[in-house]
Amino acid sequence: MSNKAGKAPLNLADLITLSRIIAALGLLLLPPFGIAFQCCYAFCGVSDVLDGFVARRLKVAGERGAKLDGAADTVFFLIILALSIRYLEIPTWAWGLAGAVLLIKVAGGVAGLIKFRALPFLHTHLNKAAGVAVFLFLPLYRLAGAAGALIPVLLVALLAATEELLLVLRAGELNREQAGIFRIKP
Repeated sequence: MSNKAGKAPLNLADLITLSRIIAALGLLLLPPFGIAFQCCYAFCGVSDVLDGFVARRLKVAGERGAKLDGAADTVFFLIILALSIRYLEIPTWAWGLAGAVLLIKVAGGVAGLIKFRALPFLHTHLNKAAGVAVFLFLPLYRLAGAAGALIPVLLVALLAATEELLLVLRAGELNREQAGIFRIKP
């Protein structure tokens, strides 16, 4: 069952996604990197996987859910970025790479707004990998330090952002469910 934004009531998958946004915002209120923070952080990661699974299982995947998921991913990313800036030691070289990722993501968003009058929020395999990488950033940071965590996360994010920009630029219509640059659904 496909839904239209604002028409159908929220389904279970949408509610899980909304709970991720609330939990991500809750990270700002918790003592950084404590037990409650880590539990809330883990909930964000689990709910990111769960919402898509539930949407497919209940056959309620649709445009609203895709937009909501993209918004939730963005909120989570921005909050983790803000907390990282405030509390973690980030090497100077990483800021340049993070800036490049951000510029490419903004370019993809602007291109989507111009071409389709919507933010793209594509669900490519690389974007999903970037989401996993961002989620794994804090545990990797604790295990491997800044460079050990930042290099893989930023490289995956750079590839995902570049792929999304290229897909948006060459697409005739917005298809958020594209697998990636080498497997474009008609």
